[in-house]
Amino acid sequence: MIVKENGISIVLVGKWNNYILTPEWVKNNLFSSSTEIKVEFSINFDAPVRYKIGSLIFVPKPDRVIIISQSAKDEDLQLMENVALKLCDTLQHTPFTSLGVNFGYIEKEDKTELFKYFQFLDSKIINDNSWSIKPAQIKRGLKKDDLFLNFVIELDVNDDINFDFNFHFDCDSTLTVKKILQDKTKFYRTSSLNLLKTFYNLSL
Repeated sequence: MIVKENGISIVLVGKWNNYILTPEWVKNNLFSSSTEIKVEFSINFDAPVRYKIGSLIFVPKPDRVIIISQSAKDEDLQLMENVALKLCDTLQHTPFTSLGVNFGYIEKEDKTELFKYFQFLDSKIINDNSWSIKPAQIKRGLKKDDLFLNFVIELDVNDDINFDFNFHFDCDSTLTVKKILQDKTKFYRTSSLNLLKTFYNLSL
């Protein structure tokens, strides 16, 4: 099993002023003035502008800011967390509604045992009528103590198995966001991997 491309992210949902979150502002306030920042535009203008800074991708939208780590290394997860916390400190009056910490994995090789989870009660009658079920998804909301997890398993069109974890938190202030994130990102990653190991005997 491997980490999905752009599968690790922190999503800060609220009301963001994109006129503030320019490449220059992001560089000077969240990184350092010497940091190299690349601005990426969609060819068809159907996707938001992205700022690429080292192993991170910063995506500002009016209703959310997405910070993506392109690496699962501890230091890169910590950098992603630090940038999110610094953003909250700098723009502490931003109205927040929720926070998501996301991890995505994909199994491309040892899939035989996993296919059984996609044998639904109505699969036979669907197949008997010359329909195939692709992609197929299993969506669950899991709760444990103070954690709420949106957990999706998907059999995609290539017959690979995708596992997506969204640790979801309702937030009403930057203080709440900081309490949830501070020194916790690696804990959420460990929680996702422990679940995959315990439930499906999978590991990276």
